[in-house]
Amino acid sequence: MIKPSSYCNEDDGEFKKEWKNDSNSSSVNSSTLSLHIAAYENSSNSDMASTADTEGLKGKHSLAKKWKNAKHPFFGSSSVIQNSFEFTRQQENDKVSQSEIMQFKASQKLLNPNSSVNHQPGEKNMCLFTLLRCSDLVMQKQRNPEKKKHLLVKKLAKEGYNDIYSNEPTKFIYLGNAGFVCGVSPTYLQELFGKLDGFHKLHSFRHKSYAFVEFKTVEDGKRAYELYDFPAIEAAPKAILPKGLSVISEFITPEYEEELLGFLNENNEDMKNRSVLHFGHKFDYDSNSAFQKGLDIPPILDELIKSMQPHFGTHFPDQITVNRYRPGQSIPMHVDTHSAFEEPIISLSLQSSINLDYTHCANPTVNTEISLPRRSLLIMKGESRYCWRHGIRPRASDVGEDGELVPREERYSITFRKIRTKPCECPYIEYCDWNRNGVTAIPSNNESARQVEKTYVQQVYEDIAEHFSQTRHSKWNAVANFLDSLSKGSVVLDAGCGNGKYLSTKTDKFFMGFDTCHNLLRVANTKGEVMNGSLFEIPIRDSVCDAVICIAVIHHFSTVERRKAAIAEITRVLTSGGKALITVWSIDQKTDGQMSAYAKMRSNKEPTEMKQENNAKLMIHDGTDFSHCDMLVPWQRSSDGAQFFRYYHLFYKDELDALVESFDELTVIDSAYEQGNFIVIFQKK
Repeated sequence: MIKPSSYCNEDDGEFKKEWKNDSNSSSVNSSTLSLHIAAYENSSNSDMASTADTEGLKGKHSLAKKWKNAKHPFFGSSSVIQNSFEFTRQQENDKVSQSEIMQFKASQKLLNPNSSVNHQPGEKNMCLFTLLRCSDLVMQKQRNPEKKKHLLVKKLAKEGYNDIYSNEPTKFIYLGNAGFVCGVSPTYLQELFGKLDGFHKLHSFRHKSYAFVEFKTVEDGKRAYELYDFPAIEAAPKAILPKGLSVISEFITPEYEEELLGFLNENNEDMKNRSVLHFGHKFDYDSNSAFQKGLDIPPILDELIKSMQPHFGTHFPDQITVNRYRPGQSIPMHVDTHSAFEEPIISLSLQSSINLDYTHCANPTVNTEISLPRRSLLIMKGESRYCWRHGIRPRASDVGEDGELVPREERYSITFRKIRTKPCECPYIEYCDWNRNGVTAIPSNNESARQVEKTYVQQVYEDIAEHFSQTRHSKWNAVANFLDSLSKGSVVLDAGCGNGKYLSTKTDKFFMGFDTCHNLLRVANTKGEVMNGSLFEIPIRDSVCDAVICIAVIHHFSTVERRKAAIAEITRVLTSGGKALITVWSIDQKTDGQMSAYAKMRSNKEPTEMKQENNAKLMIHDGTDFSHCDMLVPWQRSSDGAQFFRYYHLFYKDELDALVESFDELTVIDSAYEQGNFIVIFQKK
């Protein structure tokens, strides 16, 4: 994916040049191409915008979809119009001043749909797929959303993109109202479209209200458009709260709030970005703990603490932090340290409301945003306290529960915590920073390795077998080519066969497989000859297999010695001259700028503030780039949403080759990289 600096151009001249050159490319099959455009245009009338109700238009006149108050940066309050126009290109050096554009917008001139536009053969043809904002008022007054479309066309013509008639889309998508001047981050656009197959480049311009997304092929562009052509919704869904989280509105009276604010305004000390007060114990922002004695808890808070006592249970809060936030200030995403504080964590909002973001620690694509009204009490228990990061984005306004934009104002929060005096015993062991007698430590010997693999490999696959099998159907190119290269009648062993997807692929060879997972073997048994067995003790005689495939298995072994022992067993069952293919996960899920399927699925989110630098502990992979070579990778079961963790050793480049080459009787024939995996083919002498 490209960096923001490479697509945040000062103007769109470079894109126009690139676009023009593309039309003359020898790879183009015809003399014309079309532009596939998805534009998002805000209504210039604020009253219309506030009552916006959208109509999706399929074809030229038919109404198809309705969206209302959708909470999305681009797709909220929009309508879909799909049609074709004639476009002609102006010269690259044609410029339009901002005043001319504004004058054009004010004039409300429309294109004549019956007018003909002359264009020369070879000029670029474009098809318009636009998303325009149309309110009920607009629909009632003009009854012709085509006018909105024509206004967009004329606006683009003013800025150097003229229309040529075509019914075919291209690899370009136009995003209206998604440029710098509209406050839309190119990083967000990059994240939104960059994970799609065929994405090539984002063209975003500093002084424009639009952007272009370029895909590698026309088909890629069409798929991208169809992906974001969402079904109708009547209203934006309410935020789903993480388990254990609750918000109590109007927890205190306005009079008590004024009393608290008066006290706080008289007692504050400056801190970077915000003002802060600590009572009971002083919060340490470097370690996210609080063991240093602070100011005594003031009597004015006694009534408040007493009223929230039912939520604290048997203990009283002994660490209180008061923060004053100015409009636009933020809090980095974080989890209150397990080992430092008990549950719950409770926070009271004063003077204004705020939106709080929550992201699951194991999967940043699982996230939500909740509104904390003025005088509301936030209570975090259980999963929401231990397994979710929370924070506040740096921005000037939030979107309220009613869909309206709410400017931020100065705000106070009072957070109540109870300092932990004994080791954390929360049930979320994998998320906990406390050493649970080495349960989640990186194995250092054979005994601890067996325990980790039993807990985080064998038992997990038994639990997720049905769902896992449903996701494992496609066959890797490298494996297919390897099997094709074997001679007829070869005896092929699938070591760690899983659901048996490779067992019945070649009828001219004899396949058999084994696995430790009983539930996966039940599926594999319907596809071929299988048996229960371990890669450390393969239930087959010496030197009987012409070939062995071992797909995505050895990376589940947690020490070098155990990984070598597995390769030794594969070597034992191979005939002299026999070949084997092994695949393992790579710590680098991108090569030559291309993301693996796993990286795309996880969306490769930006790293969070909460990176634990504990190399002795197995860390949970949070969907960003792999940060350690030994990690716990989450799996969410589709049937009930239950979360599981699988142990993985992530291989560095040439690490697997070195393991194989450590055996004198083995010779590496080939090594490759496919879909985030290293693949090594070797032969027994």
